Amino acid sequence: MAPSMCSLLGLAVLLTSSLVSADKTIKIPATVPKTAGPVVDRSFLSYSFDVATFYNNSFDAAGKPNKFVANLIQGIADRTGGTPIIRVGGTAGDRGSYSATQVKLAVNQDATKQGPSFQAPFLVVGPRYFDAFKNFKNAKFILQVPSANDNLSNGIAWARKALTTIGYNRLDAVQIGNDPDSWKGFTVQKYVDRHRKFEKALVKDFPKLNQKIFQGIDKAWNTKTFLPSKEAFAKGLNGDKRIKQVGYHYYQSTLPTLTQSQLQSQIANHTRTVVQMARYRPNINYIHQSQPGVKILMSEVGAFQSTSVQNFNNLATALWHVDYFLHCMAIGVDRIHMQQIVAPGFNLWTPTASKWGSQARVQPNYYSQPFVADFISRTPPRVVEIPMPGQHVLSAYAGYQNGKLAKIAFVNMNLWDGKGKRPGGFFVMNGLPKGVKSAKIHYLTSKNGYMARDSLTYKGMKWTGGSGGSSFKVVNDSKTVKVVGGKLKVPVWRTQAALVELVY
Repeated sequence: MAPSMCSLLGLAVLLTSSLVSADKTIKIPATVPKTAGPVVDRSFLSYSFDVATFYNNSFDAAGKPNKFVANLIQGIADRTGGTPIIRVGGTAGDRGSYSATQVKLAVNQDATKQGPSFQAPFLVVGPRYFDAFKNFKNAKFILQVPSANDNLSNGIAWARKALTTIGYNRLDAVQIGNDPDSWKGFTVQKYVDRHRKFEKALVKDFPKLNQKIFQGIDKAWNTKTFLPSKEAFAKGLNGDKRIKQVGYHYYQSTLPTLTQSQLQSQIANHTRTVVQMARYRPNINYIHQSQPGVKILMSEVGAFQSTSVQNFNNLATALWHVDYFLHCMAIGVDRIHMQQIVAPGFNLWTPTASKWGSQARVQPNYYSQPFVADFISRTPPRVVEIPMPGQHVLSAYAGYQNGKLAKIAFVNMNLWDGKGKRPGGFFVMNGLPKGVKSAKIHYLTSKNGYMARDSLTYKGMKWTGGSGGSSFKVVNDSKTVKVVGGKLKVPVWRTQAALVELVY
């Protein structure tokens, strides 16, 4: 769109000097621009479970179906009308095996006592393990078949037991292996060859898999090795036209602990997210432009890889999640699977009692989920990121439903410690589209600042272990503001996100 057209159709948004270092005017097109991302998938918000952890998310400490986790997952799906898609995989599972004789233990690694183990003794699952797939009746699954050890017969045995339980109607995809760039002697060609060997063997044993059902790549967040989609496809990854989607992994920071300044520079920092995700832009563009019908997922995502709780999992990291999801929508990522383990750190919830806590718990990061789900809604938008040159901790996004500007999200990741008057300011929008009568404004926030863990609210609601994963109202902080003459003024304070829903 030409600059002159932008000036005619755009919305002028003024960031007051109390919000940033200087006033800044940006423009939001009144109609969806060509640069907007594709229509967002209703299942955009999805999940990834470490293999051992999945069992503890499916069953509680008493061995009964874990209704707490099921409620948290279904509550998000209900906001968008999507189907929860659960990836069960990871490196521990890829190096693991299935044993039909391990009848007492579902899995030999207890996720309530340890994090994922990538070394000997390796993970082993028995027949009982696959009962875990029965408890998420509205979900579909990405089934990982272990391939790191190149043990084809055991991979087939694992798949046979899993498919018998899951069924083909609830199968989203079959993922062959995980983090192949960590396999011994890795090259792109060796990976492609092993993937195709397993794919052909699986199709031979399970003819119903002879379709576009396989997930490829699933490369680790490791910047020292490369597995470009273009090269993998050129070397034959989709030689039999069965690739449905490809996955890449992402962790915002790999530091084991964070100081406050590092939390701001490593996590709560929009610029860092944009720069790091730029590494995936060639893959995103290649898939959308050269492989029509194939999806590209961020299939394993976390704010960090540590299981420490020092400066982790708080309001600041929850806001990073919001910004990351919206940024990925804008650049064309088709779906995100947030990684889950039992050990504290990056997860959205703690599913059951463990050595780290005596009860199930909703973690601060979960609060990003209903916020983003409401941005998607049951009429999924196309999303465009609104440029804010020079602003590293502020971001804004516009959502267009059926070509019409419908929602705007603001994320202020400038850290406030909860002491004194909360700094911030206003986003002032002039020239809203004709017909906009008012705006509903909802907040993801806490009165206790960026380190808050127990006092977060979204739309004034909380989710807890005690509530069984269901929401309940604690404060009325949403507001409806009239739009007069196309002007709207939205306050957004430090360490806070605001969702603006335009009412026509």
